Amino acid sequence: MTIRDLLQEELRKRGVTVVPEFSVSTPTGVLKPDILLKNGAPYVVETKLGAETKLLEAMVKPYNCFKNRKTHRHSGRNKLAE
Repeated sequence: MTIRDLLQEELRKRGVTVVPEFSVSTPTGVLKPDILLKNGAPYVVETKLGAETKLLEAMVKPYNCFKNRKTHRHSGRNKLAE
């Protein structure tokens, strides 16, 4: 069991809707964050451990994803909020 699995399990226990391993199309390409959380609003989670742990990079990817989604909506419909 990974940290991501433990996090998902705990959030589900607390009533948060968890969508694991989803993808989002953006004008700059497809992003594949680890988890989408839905609890009043959508939240993107990207887990990083070991050699992958670079705090700034881990924060920038989800931020850019949402920044691009807000400014470049394809059909005026926010697919993340569904």
